[in-house]
Amino acid sequence: MKKTTLLIAAVIFSFAANSQSFPVNSIGSFPNYTHSSQSLLWDQTSFAPWGSYSSITNQSGNMIVSADDFELTQSSRIDKITVFGYENGDNFLDILEGLDLYIYGNSVDNSPNGNPVIPGSGLLEIVNYDPLGDALNIINTDGNFYAFELDITLANGGEELILPAGNYWVVAAPRLDIFDVGDFASWKVFTTYGSAGINQAHFIDPANLLNIGATNWTPFSVYSLPVISMGFTVEGEPLLGVGENIENLVVVFPNPTTDILNVKVPASVNVNNANLINILGANTGLRLVNGSIDTSSLSSGFYILTLNTSAGTLTQKILKQ
Repeated sequence: MKKTTLLIAAVIFSFAANSQSFPVNSIGSFPNYTHSSQSLLWDQTSFAPWGSYSSITNQSGNMIVSADDFELTQSSRIDKITVFGYENGDNFLDILEGLDLYIYGNSVDNSPNGNPVIPGSGLLEIVNYDPLGDALNIINTDGNFYAFELDITLANGGEELILPAGNYWVVAAPRLDIFDVGDFASWKVFTTYGSAGINQAHFIDPANLLNIGATNWTPFSVYSLPVISMGFTVEGEPLLGVGENIENLVVVFPNPTTDILNVKVPASVNVNNANLINILGANTGLRLVNGSIDTSSLSSGFYILTLNTSAGTLTQKILKQ
């Protein structure tokens, strides 16, 4: 186990070479970065001079990415997410070709409920966003420190992202013109030793590049690595609750679905009944249990979900694959 731990540490967990603002074993903040405290929904800008790989290679399509969670105490509009990191090479902007940013729900084992290799599994999926696009601000300070500040509504084609109260996971990974994630120029997201976030940070290696079987989300602590959380902020605006339109309060995902359909409803909203009917108007008889509907028994096709709540009635088309 010790040899394996050292191998993982060498590949996905490293020290920021340009770290004059981050003395070893200290906690710091991103150099010369300020944000609007009035719009902050979640703040993890205190972190150590260490980081874990969170990059996607455009040459091979391989990735090793990291994720961390945040909590919303009430329904909120997500306006901006900023993720802080660094790269130890000297040509980062030359090899940067895009940015992926995902938001996932929280699974029953307190890990992301989806991952970047399963399209449609995220609540938000911004894939290969143009580095020169209007929604992305790349913040470069102190040499090799790079943060990605993404306007969520603009990057999402003008559609606002409204999430009910609950726990969510963020994944941010630049797409780079390199062959292997282990290349020297890969980007790393800053991490912290301290107790931040709701659950421990996770990583995933879908192609098993490390040959350790971490093809599903894995807490860093499994390999005795001292990674607790990632450095990131979430900005936005809390909503008033039941006075808001029901369409802005309830999140139904994934859609399309293959089996489990999740229905996330704020704690302030009571669900009176839920029905899933086929295109002929017949009730499928499936029930909403603990926030999810098991659609595995249904034939492929379109269905209509009707959710009657204390905040109004939601009607949404569902595609079963």
